[in-house]
Amino acid sequence: MFTGDMENTTIAELKKIPRLPCQPYFLKIPHHGSETSSEMLDVFTSVNVVCSTVYRNGKNNLPSQNIINSYKKITNNLYITSSDTNNLNDHGYGVINISIDVLNDSFQTKLYGDAISINCSK
Repeated sequence: MFTGDMENTTIAELKKIPRLPCQPYFLKIPHHGSETSSEMLDVFTSVNVVCSTVYRNGKNNLPSQNIINSYKKITNNLYITSSDTNNLNDHGYGVINISIDVLNDSFQTKLYGDAISINCSK
């Protein structure tokens, strides 16, 4: 599920669907993981692969650590397109390449630049 910049107003409409067809295999955390998109955590209880893009400009430092901690509870596979801004490598950005094999219910991930995998061990 590619959520783009979906925020809570739109997510509330998803919650009105009596029975969503299934839990998504892949979820892009909406709106760079801001608090204004937190209600997506009420829609899905388990997702195989979750990723977030970052938005760091001025006082903006997304994704929110609270949001990331919440997603860690519903997945074992969480990726972000950039590490901590104090710890950047020479690239200053990251790319997450996720290849999903729907027939074999599996995926492979390659991380480039500053992209990182988040430890979700419970």
